[in-house]
Amino acid sequence: MGELFSTASVGRGARGAIVDGLIRDKRLIDNLDRFPVFGRGLRPTDSLGRVAIAEYDIPVCVFGLTVYPGDLVVCDSDGSIVVPRDYAFEIMEKAREKALTENSARELLLNGGLLRDVWEKYRVL
Repeated sequence: MGELFSTASVGRGARGAIVDGLIRDKRLIDNLDRFPVFGRGLRPTDSLGRVAIAEYDIPVCVFGLTVYPGDLVVCDSDGSIVVPRDYAFEIMEKAREKALTENSARELLLNGGLLRDVWEKYRVL
């Protein structure tokens, strides 16, 4: 996956890509507005003769995990997680609550609070 595949994906409404392989043109892909691409690593060669699109909107196996159409996939520089579609709303709510708690904990720490204070009050670290 490189800049041109990524650009085509953006043009067709894709929100990001996870590649169970190597990617190229990372700097150029990063310049695309809000289109994150995650892969196993980087390689400068193109895909000529090695790539064919055979199917879409089907279950796929990525990094050993089956991902089904409609599943929630969240990735950042810390890693990736797949949430089955049936649990997506519940998990998003729990993640939002955790983020709010961590924001409060961060504020306490920035104001001189001790890690022990944060743990006792919020049970997060």
